[in-house]
Amino acid sequence: MTAPARTTIHRAADRALRVGRDSALPAAIVIGAGTLASVMVHQGCFNASPPFPVPLPSTPRAHYCNAVVAAKPWLLLVLVPTVLVILCAARAPRLVFPVAIVLTVVLLANAIVANSLTFSTTF
Repeated sequence: MTAPARTTIHRAADRALRVGRDSALPAAIVIGAGTLASVMVHQGCFNASPPFPVPLPSTPRAHYCNAVVAAKPWLLLVLVPTVLVILCAARAPRLVFPVAIVLTVVLLANAIVANSLTFSTTF
């Protein structure tokens, strides 16, 4: 290898290490929140408390569960937010923690709303 090629490789490796270091904790936070949200959504859709253990057709809970379960909640609620945090670390390292906090709040709010749909009715 020539000297400029080696320098380019070293720069790329240094950047990859920096991105990994900058995104490790925020990604772990989002993974934890996403896992908790996925479990809560799964619980709300399949193992809810009586009197409605399964979603009744044409209710908000049934529509939500059909949309989320068809798209695989583990992918939607764990993988996609984690990839967003890692991409943010690569592009704007100063925004990694704010983005992780916003994603965590959104994931947990989504899980709370999904579980509260159990008692919603349509008019």
